[in-house]
Amino acid sequence: MAIKPQIGLEIHAQLLTKTKAFCSCSSESFDAPPNTHICDGCTGQPGTLPKLNATVVEFAVKAALALNCHINERSSFDRKNYFYPDLVKGFQITQYFRPIAENGSLLIHADGRKKKVRIRRVHIEEDTGKLLHSPADRPECAFIDYNRCGIALLEVVTEPDLDTPKEAHAFMETLRNTFRTLGICSGDMEKGALRCDANISVRDTDRGLVTARVEIKNVNSFRFVEKALEYEFERLKAALLSGEKTVSETRGWDQGSRSTVSLRSKGEENTYRHFPEPDLPDIVLERAWIDRIRTTIPELPMEKQDRLMEQYGLTMAEAKTFLDEPELETFFVAAVGQGLPVKAVKNWLLGEIQKTLKERALTIDRTTLTVARLAEIIEWIATGKTTTHIAKTLIPDLLENDISLEQLLSEKGISRINDSAYVIEVSKKVVEEHPEQAEAYRFGKTGLLKYFIGLVMKETKGQCDTSLVQETIKALLEGNNIEG
Repeated sequence: MAIKPQIGLEIHAQLLTKTKAFCSCSSESFDAPPNTHICDGCTGQPGTLPKLNATVVEFAVKAALALNCHINERSSFDRKNYFYPDLVKGFQITQYFRPIAENGSLLIHADGRKKKVRIRRVHIEEDTGKLLHSPADRPECAFIDYNRCGIALLEVVTEPDLDTPKEAHAFMETLRNTFRTLGICSGDMEKGALRCDANISVRDTDRGLVTARVEIKNVNSFRFVEKALEYEFERLKAALLSGEKTVSETRGWDQGSRSTVSLRSKGEENTYRHFPEPDLPDIVLERAWIDRIRTTIPELPMEKQDRLMEQYGLTMAEAKTFLDEPELETFFVAAVGQGLPVKAVKNWLLGEIQKTLKERALTIDRTTLTVARLAEIIEWIATGKTTTHIAKTLIPDLLENDISLEQLLSEKGISRINDSAYVIEVSKKVVEEHPEQAEAYRFGKTGLLKYFIGLVMKETKGQCDTSLVQETIKALLEGNNIEG
């Protein structure tokens, strides 16, 4: 039995324009006091007229080009009518009948393969205000902040081409990286700069059955989108197998219970009665202007990922990590460009350095680590002046202090131990204290060699030459007589 999900996404991206879509209020209002970035226009006062921000159109065209869309040389605005306090004027300015672009595609990497996802449409609209329901000090009230109201949004609507929740996750990451590369959206989901509505239905291809389509609204992280879709797939699959009737509805993701919850039936939703916006003229684009915008499009994430894999021999996962963390990628390219070995640089950047950066919520450009200092680490390990273990313990200090490796080791009183007699002494002690494991090694469980090496390194606080420890332990376990 072949039961598969069909997934489509509707993604809203806040554009990084200095002012809102249809008025001159500042768009940089996330941390501002409530209702301090508003005017008569974005709060829908009588007698005001919208005026389109030209940068919004430029950013929309950049996005459309990056998404391989057909750009409509004439597009128009419409009113989406609904009654809710997040929009004072009772309607949202959007593009319903004639969007700025349509029929595009985005290539993603998911599950170890490439996949082309079709884009149905890309259109401009305005954001809504934010509601704060039942705050602790006034549980009987709901408060409204209109600072966000009128900020320019770009909505990207896919076809239902995504076959797994992992593909949905990959699409969102690729789209975010694309918009960041273009400089048109921060992609910060925690701040609401990128928001996703996911649509899913489940199909039994053998029996020709399909469930009703469910929409999951306003999920605010890539991981939660994936988890919500995984949950909903299992819920709809169970209904399909049991013969239970499903309904078309809007659901939300509850992270506390790790489940979706019903918000409303699609049948209960009012129609939006779209009609043309009478106060805004059509957008008319010249082909020559579109071509000029095309020349400004930089190397896009999927192109860069393929280049990194081909040029440096990176795996898909390694290249993707560098895409997700552009500061690390910049450092990597600079280090390799100065002649440092690719393998060593990538292992340090994607290993201990990345781990420490995440623990401290830092990016590498905000640290004191330089290419020259990383070169020093790699050289000292290669020439035997220190060990990998010791170098790893120094990474936090090297990220926070502009200090040479030699000076740091001296201050901490750390040195590499090359005394073979001492290594033999510690190794003998470790083997004698673990007779069962030693016997198991001699009976063929050779993987225990790493176990013994680890014990010796722990005993010597990582200051021994690993190759010397390995040679010594192996000789002892195999019954060879060795002397220091």
